[in-house]
Amino acid sequence: MRYLLAGTDSPPYAFSNARFVFVNREPPQLQEWVPFELSVREDFESAWGKAPEAFDKLRLFFEVRWDGKVAGDGAAIADIYYDDLYAGAARAAP
Repeated sequence: MRYLLAGTDSPPYAFSNARFVFVNREPPQLQEWVPFELSVREDFESAWGKAPEAFDKLRLFFEVRWDGKVAGDGAAIADIYYDDLYAGAARAAP
């Protein structure tokens, strides 16, 4: 599963072993916290027909992409902040 949080309305590339979930297709909000919550199990079931059952690890990657770079643009620079990331069973409401 590859989650696209903002900034694109189509998959950036094709993978036969991956599915894309668009959290938001609009440009990213700058200088604002953007809360989001995902259900990996439900997304797997929707994309693949069932959730994985027999596995011993789950790898999470957080990536910021700039796919529009062309020669001569110089370095792509950004400050990205993540806060309160949690992966596990659903948390009880406060």
